[in-house]
Amino acid sequence: MILRRVIGHFRQQEWTAIAIDFVIVVAGVFVGIQVANWNTDRQNRALAHGYLQRLHHEVVDLIDDGAEAAQSSEELNHQLQQVQAYLSAGAGVKTTALGQEHCSAIGRSHIYARGIILPPTLGELLATGRVLFIDDEALRTSIASFAQSINEIGQLRDDIQVDRLVLARKYPDLIMRKDRPWEESVCLFDAMSGRADFRNDFADNTARFGAFADDVLAEQRRLQQALHAQLDRRLNIEHRSAATP
Repeated sequence: MILRRVIGHFRQQEWTAIAIDFVIVVAGVFVGIQVANWNTDRQNRALAHGYLQRLHHEVVDLIDDGAEAAQSSEELNHQLQQVQAYLSAGAGVKTTALGQEHCSAIGRSHIYARGIILPPTLGELLATGRVLFIDDEALRTSIASFAQSINEIGQLRDDIQVDRLVLARKYPDLIMRKDRPWEESVCLFDAMSGRADFRNDFADNTARFGAFADDVLAEQRRLQQALHAQLDRRLNIEHRSAATP
């Protein structure tokens, strides 16, 4: 319709009308592009919001699920330190009475059960490039830093596990395990104290587990809590404590 009118104006040499038609065409194209861009931006913002809601849910679940593991690791690390103090003390100066829980701790000193987890939504954001849909630069930086840090502590966890020792397998005369539960194991603590080779290997396991508890598990939890705070800020979420009515 417009093209036919423009041709007619050319034939009649109506230059003012031609100029007006040109402006109308250009304006129409410009408005169309702007509307398309606005619609795309709106869709991207909605998509980003959905991603952030999913990511928030996943991070909260990871923090909740990791609470028990963190407490268990702290307790085990404390028990290993008590055993270390006992083995390092000279004869007649033992200050810590060791029990079944300490024997179990020795037997489990090589086990790093908790995995290093990257939230699935965060991985999807980075893999697809849709992290760029997030218009919050600070949050984008936090997401990228989280992924990098998780990768680094995952590598640290792998390094810690290299050449770790199953003490009950190497020293069956000092640690007698009954079936599978470590809680039923029997340890000869005084004999352990008198064996330099056992003390050295146990000290190595204890140092490795301490690094796992402090530099891997605790660091992962700190990263999760920091990202959680950023997501709360972006999504305007406030968490009330259990004591709040």
